[in-house]
Amino acid sequence: TAWHIPPGPVWLDRPLTVAVTTVETAPSARLLEPDGAALELALGQEPDAPRRWSARLAPRRPGWHRLESGGGEGADSGAWFYVQPPAAWQALSLARRQEATRRAAVLASARPLREAPLQGPATALRVALLAVAVGALGGVWGLSSREVGEGVESGS
Repeated sequence: TAWHIPPGPVWLDRPLTVAVTTVETAPSARLLEPDGAALELALGQEPDAPRRWSARLAPRRPGWHRLESGGGEGADSGAWFYVQPPAAWQALSLARRQEATRRAAVLASARPLREAPLQGPATALRVALLAVAVGALGGVWGLSSREVGEGVESGS
């Protein structure tokens, strides 16, 4: 039985996927928290590795946690990991956010820019047609208002 915990710090209340490789056909596992509370884990068999079972959890308390499978306290049946409180490793957290921002900026600059809405020959043609249409409507409106005005004057 071998437990697999992702490398790097484990954070309080953040999802964590752990896995165990075992020959058992339906292994059981539990998480022992620093205060002694034990939580049963729902293990799911991984389809591409039938001897590997995984569970997703979000540690609720900072401190040392222990994963146990099967019979419990055997020498090779468990694994320890430390859950960091929210204020720990602030420099690492900031560095990760900065790296994510840098990657997003690189991806954004690598995308081809779309043509601006008021550029290009197709847009110039649309603007010209709009101007002609407005001018034509203005002329029709001018004629209509003159006829109405003449009709009012001649009716008096």
